[in-house]
Amino acid sequence: MSTWTRRQAIGCAGIGAGAALAGTISPRLLLAQSVLAQSRTQLYIGTAGKEGVFYPLGTAMAAVISKYVSEVDAFAPETGGSAENIKLLQQGKIELALAQPDLAWAASQGQLEGLPRKVAVRNLLGAHARYLHLVPKCPSH
Repeated sequence: MSTWTRRQAIGCAGIGAGAALAGTISPRLLLAQSVLAQSRTQLYIGTAGKEGVFYPLGTAMAAVISKYVSEVDAFAPETGGSAENIKLLQQGKIELALAQPDLAWAASQGQLEGLPRKVAVRNLLGAHARYLHLVPKCPSH
């Protein structure tokens, strides 16, 4: 596994996110083509389960990165989601992690369950807006 600079990671993520959101490339076709190249750096993107948003977004990003960054083969395996992705990132098993902002913040503060210390994370891009509705319990009349 090679060490990536912040600039390289942001560039790859930007290319992947732009094309993924545009929906212009078939991830399966590009992944099959990228497996044939042997002398390229491997980049792993943590996603989530196939039923959510992170998996198709991550696979599309991986496909675009593999196609347009000549020295990189990107992969987006199915994972357990945000918390697992941050743990995999901390362990050096993936290079990019798709994660919910609250869990990424908790990890950066050393408050993510299952991790003994703070995780050095940076936000590269916002994938989609999420809303959180807090509904307080009202006192009985």
